[in-house]
Amino acid sequence: MRLRNWLLAGAVALLALPGVGKAETINLTTHGSFGVANGAIGGQYRAYQMDEQPTGSGVIDSFVRIERTQNAQSSMGYNTDARPVQYDANSSPTFTRNLLLTEVFKVNIGGVLYREFALDINQTGSDPLLILNQVQIFQTNNANLTGATVSQSVGEAPIISFSGANEVFRMSGNGLRDEIIMDYSLNHGSGSGDMVMYVADALFNSSMTYVTLFSQFGTPPGTNDNNDGYEEWSVLGPNAIRPPDRVVVPAPAGVVLFGMGALLTAGFRLRRNRKASVAI
Repeated sequence: MRLRNWLLAGAVALLALPGVGKAETINLTTHGSFGVANGAIGGQYRAYQMDEQPTGSGVIDSFVRIERTQNAQSSMGYNTDARPVQYDANSSPTFTRNLLLTEVFKVNIGGVLYREFALDINQTGSDPLLILNQVQIFQTNNANLTGATVSQSVGEAPIISFSGANEVFRMSGNGLRDEIIMDYSLNHGSGSGDMVMYVADALFNSSMTYVTLFSQFGTPPGTNDNNDGYEEWSVLGPNAIRPPDRVVVPAPAGVVLFGMGALLTAGFRLRRNRKASVAI
């Protein structure tokens, strides 16, 4: 009986310790793969291996580029107009900038509206896998958001916080770490896209102007480190390739105009066919 009590006390003590572990893993290392998981804040999110995108205008509009420094195995950063940038974000305003909520498309997936964020990664051909450990999304009315503070426990993903910003989504936290595994070799080179993430539209407040996205890649705490180039987040434009089960809402102006043109053309053909029938 005494031994049993000691074992029970030990088990209770272990449970009381702060736990570190993986919550859910989304594996995007095959074409067409996807996964659904629950974030620490913001509920369910979705991640898809991205169809290779064309490089023309109206496809990919980057808002934060996160640079890998020499020999580093991890990198992290967030988008803002503030300078100097924090962490590993690229300082060029071409690649790291404020992001308007109105720039982020709403997409209908199975009757649920999501906001769409795309990611392009860079790895070596001999070691193409990369782990995404953390995504946090904030809303703010400050285009020059800065002054983030970061906390990170051993084995856990980093968590940042701001003064003057409202966090609406967090992928990893509460002692658990989600992982998204990506394979750079599935698409051809930089700029063609690798992953697209969907976060519930209901989380966002339309009265707040800007969206700030923070992310962290590699080791620690993941199992596949950064080994080449940069990682870049973007919003997809109206000319991006999307599967038929993901419908942009509302349709971009170009799509609407195309649809109107098609209807007018069909109407013209119908009138012409009717006139031909009368003539006969």
